[in-house]
Amino acid sequence: GGQADQSPGGGGGGRCLAGRSADGIVGHDKWRARFLTRIVPSLIRSGRIYPVSDSRAALTDWTIGTGMTGTLIAIPPPLGSSGTHPRPTGGLVVGLVGRLRIEKGARAYDLIIRETLRIDETATIKVQVSDEVEGELTEIAERLQRNWAGEPRVEILTSHLMPDAYANLIGSTDVVVLPYEPSTYGSGTSGVLHDTLALGRVVLATRIAWATETFAGRDDV
Repeated sequence: GGQADQSPGGGGGGRCLAGRSADGIVGHDKWRARFLTRIVPSLIRSGRIYPVSDSRAALTDWTIGTGMTGTLIAIPPPLGSSGTHPRPTGGLVVGLVGRLRIEKGARAYDLIIRETLRIDETATIKVQVSDEVEGELTEIAERLQRNWAGEPRVEILTSHLMPDAYANLIGSTDVVVLPYEPSTYGSGTSGVLHDTLALGRVVLATRIAWATETFAGRDDV
């Protein structure tokens, strides 16, 4: 689901800041990041932007020296989510959710599946594998389907997920694993992490800087 790559925002009138730093918004373009870090605080001071974020760390970074604190909002549930999502019954259900990407740890999927089944024989694993990949990702997707086709405890999802199906996928898990590559993922936020927390599930992730700053001390991360 493409929605897994979107950073949730929210708020009333005016424009809102997503929960990320300048380089998380524009990538590794340092000139544009420096421009944002100069222009956004001045727009906040002038009242042309009112800062709203679901990240306390991002809100603090953007409002330093502006005389304004902004509004911290709760993480909204993902698009398409409706009703309650009761926890699965039976053994542990683990999800590898979101678009298959190298910087999001695609190379580690086989290892995670294998270790999960070794540690907990009652566990099941739901793996979202995009059917719109190329290069090394094509090889990874094909290998995952080939290696686990005969394993009933592993469910490989290859088609694009509509918003309700994506929300239901997260809601059907106990734990979502995000094996992001800290050296290449950068400081961007994770839509999957936001959506998982909004649905009351546990996130197991590598220590990407943004997540450790934003969710330090949370028992479910």
